[in-house]
Amino acid sequence: MACILLLDDKDADRHALRALLETDGHLVSEASDGEAGVDLYRKDRHDLVLLDLTLPRKGGSAPLLNLVSEFPDVKILVTARGAETIGTRKYLEIADRAGTVRSLAKPFTPEHLRRAVRVMLEGGEWVRVKSS
Repeated sequence: MACILLLDDKDADRHALRALLETDGHLVSEASDGEAGVDLYRKDRHDLVLLDLTLPRKGGSAPLLNLVSEFPDVKILVTARGAETIGTRKYLEIADRAGTVRSLAKPFTPEHLRRAVRVMLEGGEWVRVKSS
C-alpha cells in the first residue's frame, strides 16, 4: 500500500483514478490544481504523484519543476494527453535526469496504469505505452 497524490483538474478522471488506486489498496489524496497539489506534497510527502500537466493555477510544467527542484527524490508519473509532444518532452527530459519522473500518455487502460504505478513504486523495467 502506498500514499499517492493525484493531481488532475477533471473531476471524472480524478474520481475514476482514485477508485482504481483505492481498489488496489493505495491511500489517495487529490487536488484539482497545481498550486494546491504542490502544497499538499509539501505538507504530506507521498510515495508517488500522478500529475496531469494540463492543471489550472500553477499548471503545465510548474508543479513538475517545483516538485523536482524542491524534492529531488519525488516520484512523479505524468498522465496527460500529448505527454509525448515536443513542448512537454523538454520538461520531462529535465525532470527525468533525476530518474524519478516518467510519463503515461492518455488514454491508457487500467492495467497500464497499474503496471506504471507498480514500476514507479517498486522499480523494474519501464515500458512506455503509447496512447491508442
